[in-house]
Amino acid sequence: MLVKGTIQDADKNEDAALDYIEFRQCVERNAGMKEKLTVRF
Repeated sequence: MLVKGTIQDADKNEDAALDYIEFRQCVERNAGMKEKLTVRF
């Protein structure tokens, strides 16, 4: 996932990126890995 911006912006976006990764892992587990969700930001 690419995040455009300054280093300060990257620091602020780090938590959001971690939340996104956890969300994706949760969705994939719940879907039994059959369906992969594509989420774009």
